[in-house]
Amino acid sequence: MNPSVSVIIPAYNAETYLRETLDCVINQTLKNIEILFVDDGSTDRTLDVICEYADTDPRIKILHTSHEGAGAARNTGMASARGEYLSFLDADDLFDAQMLEKSYLLAQRTQADIVVFKYCEQNLMTGELWHDRGLSHRAIEHGGNIAIGIDGLSWTNPAPWNKLFRRAFLKEHGLRFQNLRTCNDFAFTKIATLAARRIFFLNEELLIYRKNPHNISSKRYHYASNIIEAGKEILLYIKNNTSFYNLKPFYKMMFNHCMYEYEQFPTLQDANIFIKHVILFLPFYYRYKFIKRVIRGRIKNLLNTMFCYHG
Repeated sequence: MNPSVSVIIPAYNAETYLRETLDCVINQTLKNIEILFVDDGSTDRTLDVICEYADTDPRIKILHTSHEGAGAARNTGMASARGEYLSFLDADDLFDAQMLEKSYLLAQRTQADIVVFKYCEQNLMTGELWHDRGLSHRAIEHGGNIAIGIDGLSWTNPAPWNKLFRRAFLKEHGLRFQNLRTCNDFAFTKIATLAARRIFFLNEELLIYRKNPHNISSKRYHYASNIIEAGKEILLYIKNNTSFYNLKPFYKMMFNHCMYEYEQFPTLQDANIFIKHVILFLPFYYRYKFIKRVIRGRIKNLLNTMFCYHG
């Protein structure tokens, strides 16, 4: 019998938090699962830890990539997965003990292509928690099928780890993660949202996303232009596979994410090349809006510097 859910865990040098993450998966109340652990060329004891767990739990399968990034590692996991549904977990995050059972039962009952649930965010340095994450529009909580095409592009976060995906649906649409250092999941999740015929929301907080200030996301401004590469893939999908003619929801989403990436730069000078890429990508209205926001920020920064100097 094939597993109900395949849990795909990419990892690179993750030994610090890996035991907690593995414990939360192997102790799930849904037992008919497989755990596909993809070691992305780790140089610490990550592989030793997972081998220890695999020796006592036959549901764990170890796969390997050569430090190609989380996107390639997740693709490797998907290629080997046998589960009816797929779940993606980062090697330092935590599932609620009933996450897989609750999301799988909802998926079965509704025949969903995607199930989405809420999560909380934790700062690993301070332990501080921020609750009620993963949803942009409160109206979605009322239930029902929320697969609404291009108008639903921004109602949830672009990460895959607070979602359950029907494997046959992903295969039907040829969905794969991009091989990017950051934003490798952005196009995957957004295209899945566009393509899905049935998406259902589970109004429970079932994952802890642990934010590590030392990981790649803390230095993401080095790879800010990846958001544009992801946007190009989404736009190509829209043009080749849908009848959506109003692209305003797409460009509004991209404007917001480009602004987010811009705000990660430590200095204004570092952002100049990224600004040029954004201007070339966005249409006139959002290009103007972006430039206006950048100029306003630079004037504010200049004024703050002048007042601090004279003070």
